[in-house]
Amino acid sequence: IGENMYYRAQRDNRTFQNERRKSQRARINLAVTYHVEHPPLLSRLFGDSDLEATTIDLSESGMALLTEQFIPIFAKILLKIILYKYDEKGLISYYEPIEISGVVRSSFLSSNDAYRLGVSFTHIHQREDEFSTFMQSTLTN
Repeated sequence: IGENMYYRAQRDNRTFQNERRKSQRARINLAVTYHVEHPPLLSRLFGDSDLEATTIDLSESGMALLTEQFIPIFAKILLKIILYKYDEKGLISYYEPIEISGVVRSSFLSSNDAYRLGVSFTHIHQREDEFSTFMQSTLTN
């Protein structure tokens, strides 16, 4: 339709090819909590409570998620994501939550009264290597 259209051709059920984004995305459902940091009015509206969301897809530079709250574009949020890994026996172990700051780049009502947010990461606060390892294993499996 236009030069700026993102192509979402699926290579398999988890990754996308022909992407015009900085990082390859993986379809994955993870529980996420987040806190609105800016603008101040929105931050005061939600207070200190952590809001809940579920990822739709994830990359090293951002994510798409579903949430019950409308969050406008350009809002700054602090995300907490719990990643996991499988051991050689197929058992799951979970990492401590990783905190990532981000900016909402898109926000619209999706389905079932849920809002779809596109978030661009601005800073991974700790354990960036764990996050990178998780992403590489998710994209290759």
